[in-house]
Amino acid sequence: MKKAPFSSLLFLSVSLYATMGSSVEHKTFLEEKTLNPSTLKHVSAHAKFVAAYRSLSTNLPYLFTYKNLKEFNRPNTTNALDGGVFSHLKKLIKLHQGLAKKRKVKLIDGFLNQYNKKR
Repeated sequence: MKKAPFSSLLFLSVSLYATMGSSVEHKTFLEEKTLNPSTLKHVSAHAKFVAAYRSLSTNLPYLFTYKNLKEFNRPNTTNALDGGVFSHLKKLIKLHQGLAKKRKVKLIDGFLNQYNKKR
């Protein structure tokens, strides 16, 4: 049996989460166990699905906070950080691989302070 990619499982769990509530039928589905033939232990039948569901239910209050806090004018993605700040920082750290941890922390702190002064 071919495994579904994680993104489709996540989409499926989002739609299930939206319709689920506390339905006994859905809870039964999430709690299904199967016997692993090699270890003879019971494992979750839908482990990735359960993980995606738990992640959503745990983090739902923090998702889309940029919509609730419009006065802070936050972007809805971290793309600016990933390409603009962190990629330069990663290159800088790679150039100075042999630094001790204390000096590496100083380097990162100096880089971020310099970045904040530019803004």
